[in-house]
Amino acid sequence: MQYVRLGRSGLKVSRVILGCASYGSKSQQSWLLEEEKAVEHIKLAYDLGINTFDTADAYSNGVSPFSSASCPLR
Repeated sequence: MQYVRLGRSGLKVSRVILGCASYGSKSQQSWLLEEEKAVEHIKLAYDLGINTFDTADAYSNGVSPFSSASCPLR
């Protein structure tokens, strides 16, 4: 994985960012991936070196797999 500095912050972030808009509850949208599958995706991305995730609070009405106790990054 390639990494870049985030502005002048000194943070080193992956060039690839995992967008998390497709994770949530199928009760909200039929195309969303439920928590169990979302956690699998997030863990795989992290294991492959992705350390930057787009988790806008507008996604799934603010419910995120990152807030779950089963999230591997907690």
